[in-house]
Amino acid sequence: MLGLEVVLADGTVLPMLRALHKDNSGYDLKQVFIGSEGTLGVITAACLRLFPRPDVSVTALAAVPSPAAAIKLLGAMQAHTGGMLSAFELMPRIALEFVTRHIEGSRDPFAAPSPWYVLMEATGGAHADLTASFEDALADAITGSMVSDAVVASNVAQAAALWKLRESISEAQKREGASIKHDISVPVAAIPDFLAKAVPAVLVLVPGARPSVSAISATATCISISIRPGRAMIPAFFPSGKMCSRRCMTL
Repeated sequence: MLGLEVVLADGTVLPMLRALHKDNSGYDLKQVFIGSEGTLGVITAACLRLFPRPDVSVTALAAVPSPAAAIKLLGAMQAHTGGMLSAFELMPRIALEFVTRHIEGSRDPFAAPSPWYVLMEATGGAHADLTASFEDALADAITGSMVSDAVVASNVAQAAALWKLRESISEAQKREGASIKHDISVPVAAIPDFLAKAVPAVLVLVPGARPSVSAISATATCISISIRPGRAMIPAFFPSGKMCSRRCMTL
């Protein structure tokens, strides 16, 4: 995002459609409006920087024993591929079960269940031997016990099927009953410790809840609490070392 045009509540138009990648002429106000979700002004135009479509894409779903192993896997894959990972998403077993139970055409690609899974994708130019470095890194991860099993998509259709498992989680949760979602941003290295504290705390406050956690390699961690039908008042909170929010929702 290079520039924006924004209309304020009083009708004032802020013309910030500058196309400079680095603009040191004043305050970078566009970031304020990008992060305000429309509360400070309405974005009416945008200047974007576009990139060529990658020539090579490698997609894989890996079974991992824990979030801590997933963090180690992230570092290893980035190192082996020269920082070419474009996606790295952590999913729990319960999320995969929701999807395979409710989403037509989806299936578990593994013979044995795993407590956690990582969907990852690397993209790059045609000159880089990305597939070989990606698969070598994955083989080393299996040898080093970071990964117990993995499937690598051999074509576009298989890659799409793996992404469907991740992208269908929200839809599948709706068919399991009501759910409450919290998006929490923490440093990548803090994700395992955060989950170790947050998930048990949720289960104490909401007996019978089924926490489903997804995390991406940026910083965002989504705690989604699925509630079985029949419960009216659901207290929920998410801690980051300590309690930081508590609310009661009517479903």
